[in-house]
Amino acid sequence: QSLLSGYRSWNQKEAGLTESSDKRIARVYEEKAVAFAKTILRVSTEQNLAALRRTFGEITLMSSTQYLAIALVRHGDAGDVIRLIERIGGAEHRIPYWFQIEVGRAVGRRMRSLRSSVPAELLRIYENNEFWRDPRSTSLANRRSKLPLKNIYNRALYVRIVANALIGSAGKNELNLLQALAQHEYRLVARAAAVRLAQFGDEGMAMLQSSVTEAIEHQGAESFGLAVRDAEIERFGLIELW
Repeated sequence: QSLLSGYRSWNQKEAGLTESSDKRIARVYEEKAVAFAKTILRVSTEQNLAALRRTFGEITLMSSTQYLAIALVRHGDAGDVIRLIERIGGAEHRIPYWFQIEVGRAVGRRMRSLRSSVPAELLRIYENNEFWRDPRSTSLANRRSKLPLKNIYNRALYVRIVANALIGSAGKNELNLLQALAQHEYRLVARAAAVRLAQFGDEGMAMLQSSVTEAIEHQGAESFGLAVRDAEIERFGLIELW
């Protein structure tokens, strides 16, 4: 409780920073917030889940918040993953830098360990065309997103978290979903989906290999080829990639 209270205080200071803030003070605020968040990530357990949920609902999503998000995901359920995604989508400010791949992997692995069905909220995002291709415009600031996303600059983070949640929750009945995600525009999303398919054995690899022509037609052959290579490495047990 003391750590969470301390984090809330420094998160508030971190969130109050502006471009005109003194750089030295800004660094102190950010480092203090990160120190509290990293400590919470290390020491928190399932017994702290209610407190983590409460705190996560009260704070502003800043750079330090990624560590609290991982703690929440590690101990929470599919509902906590959905709440994380909704908070990212609902953020009106541009969320400062997160380690998107690391947070995405934490989300995907948690969803896989929960063995829950694919949440309907994620399927609705999966069916949105903008989840697959970013229709870049001359000015991003003037473009409205078709995703449930208030700040378009958070799209990459949002899409990666959603994609990894989908990959982690996909079971034997969702191999088609994984096959499609193996051709996503984000190469590491495609890689994660391909590796997950490989974890389903020969059936998954056969589906992956049957997508070669489609990948070429969508001009994603190079990215898809790298994803297939990593899936084969996973399949033969050389290294665990996802």
